[in-house]
Amino acid sequence: GAQPRILVCDDAATVRAMMAALLGRTYSLQLTSTAEEALEQAPVFSPDLVITDLLLPGMSGRELIRRLRAIPACHQ
Repeated sequence: GAQPRILVCDDAATVRAMMAALLGRTYSLQLTSTAEEALEQAPVFSPDLVITDLLLPGMSGRELIRRLRAIPACHQ
């Protein structure tokens, strides 16, 4: 079947690279560096899981999760 989809949001390029190395073979990943980018990608990507930094520029990770929960494609 299709690989589970994980949306990763972290402004640190090193963390995104580490996530890709650790998870990229097993899961379908969408890597984003800002909360705004994650919010744009989420409805299209329809993630099964979201991994986010809590300290993001412009919007906290908690606020990102709150907004993602309001998107139907993010909680099927």
